[in-house]
Amino acid sequence: MKVTVCELRNDLDALKQDWQSLVSHVQSEGSELVLLPEMAFYPWLAKTRQVDPVAWETSVEAHDQWMLRLDELSPAIVVSSRPVIRHGKRFNEGFIWDA
Repeated sequence: MKVTVCELRNDLDALKQDWQSLVSHVQSEGSELVLLPEMAFYPWLAKTRQVDPVAWETSVEAHDQWMLRLDELSPAIVVSSRPVIRHGKRFNEGFIWDA
């Protein structure tokens, strides 16, 4: 199995550049599994011990939008995590995505 493990910059503009590079790499190398950083699609929420509810909700929305683009990595399976809010509580939820 061909696996791609990557880092993505935490800046939203740089993330777009990194994403294009990742898509190109996955396609050219024929990656079958891609391991993304945890909560990769928004600046890191755990940089302070204080929870910012607005930032968490914005991060959830950003991940919702970016997850629509995971098909750009097809046919690879993608493993990562994303922020979620369940019953008023915030979690870092792992996921496995495939086409």
